[in-house]
Amino acid sequence: MGIGLNSDPKVVHHQSIPNTMAIANYRAIRPHQWQEWVETAQHRALSGKLPQYIPQLGLVNPGNFALDIGDQNGIIYETGDTDLTFSLMSVVKPFIWLYILHHRGWQWAQQKVGDRPSDLPFNSVEQLEQDGGYPRNTMVNSGAICLAGHIPGATTDQRCRNFLTWLNHTAQCQLWLDPELLASVHALPNPRNLAIAHLLAEKGYVEDGALALETYNQLCCLSGCLKDLFKLGLALQCPQAPLQLENTVRVKGTMAKAGLYEMSEAFFQRTGFICKSGVSGLILACLPAQSPTIFACYSPPLNEQGNPVAPLALLEFLAEFKQ
Repeated sequence: MGIGLNSDPKVVHHQSIPNTMAIANYRAIRPHQWQEWVETAQHRALSGKLPQYIPQLGLVNPGNFALDIGDQNGIIYETGDTDLTFSLMSVVKPFIWLYILHHRGWQWAQQKVGDRPSDLPFNSVEQLEQDGGYPRNTMVNSGAICLAGHIPGATTDQRCRNFLTWLNHTAQCQLWLDPELLASVHALPNPRNLAIAHLLAEKGYVEDGALALETYNQLCCLSGCLKDLFKLGLALQCPQAPLQLENTVRVKGTMAKAGLYEMSEAFFQRTGFICKSGVSGLILACLPAQSPTIFACYSPPLNEQGNPVAPLALLEFLAEFKQ
């Protein structure tokens, strides 16, 4: 069964799920309706832009598109080129958070990173400075870089391998590190992330800022296909041992507050979907109510906040669906 996000009041006591989300039966949607929604969403994506600060991401075909929506019983609707491969980028952040909660526990983790929304963009150095080097949450760059600094391993390669092995085993997926994309990340060093890593080390939240940042860079370059993305969502929504329910609920609670950065809470309240986006063009979303529970979509053009345009439009359509 799908896991209700509001089943743990300690995590998301201030959030409510729209009633329509609890009863929506997306299996009742006709093929022509799916097609109309997808075509409209792809048209809206024409207004989006590809990211330029990672050269390789700026070279992809903006018309790339793939969508899976379903639940633990299988796929409800699938369209597009589902064999396309892509990097997780920031979609890896919930799973870094899950890894740390699994291995370190909440009591330890809260000493390193917070769990409240950020008022400023996901890569803000100013927000981190205002907060004395203590990251607002794990979905912004500062929080993810901080947690990457605490993955076991003497080198970045060892840390990435430890995390990747655990995630592939836990979610039964086949992610891999894309060396060409990593080289592209290195080609244009990100000054904001460098400043974030330096401040985290200066304030004692990581021991080695450079090691933390390079680990984070590698984790963002983990890559796969739509099936892998869907399985990651399934691991969050229908966790199996050794994952603990309380940890997946906490991760989803953070996603609801910060997975789409500044627009996160308003989007959750309006649609009922909790999401994590990535600048490669991904959105992984879960419906914290009854089935179906998982939405995995790839479409590269982004809006001004750095979130993919077409997947957001599709989630809006699904939220408005009435049986």
